[in-house]
Order: sequence, then C-alpha cells, then structure tokens
Amino acid sequence: MTQPHRTVIDSGQLENHQLAQLTTALRQQMLKEIRENQPQKSMNSHLGFGSPGEIRTLVEGSRGPYA
Repeated sequence: MTQPHRTVIDSGQLENHQLAQLTTALRQQMLKEIRENQPQKSMNSHLGFGSPGEIRTLVEGSRGPYA
C-alpha cells in the first residue's frame, strides 16, 4: 500500500532538521535576552546624533605628511 502523503527521511536528515530548528530557537532566544538586558541608551547611541568623524586606514605604501 502506498502513502503519497508521507515523506520518508533517514535518521541523518531528521537529525539535521532538528539541529537546524534548535539552532534557530537558540539564536532567537539569545537575541531576545540581549535586547532585554541592553540599557536603553547603549554606548553607540551617541552615533545617532552625528558623524563619528573621518576614519582613515593606512594603506601599504602610502603615508601621510604626519607619519
């Protein structure tokens, strides 16, 4: 007797599916706890009021007049 409404998966596939579900649930819970424990004004909240200024990265072979 065939049962077309059923899908047969092996134990490895089942384990991978369960692992993916658990990973997603863990990630969501961790993000929720981080958001709940974060102070209302975090350290980066002042960046919303203006630019942090120009950030320069030294590129090999180029040096400014002050270097």
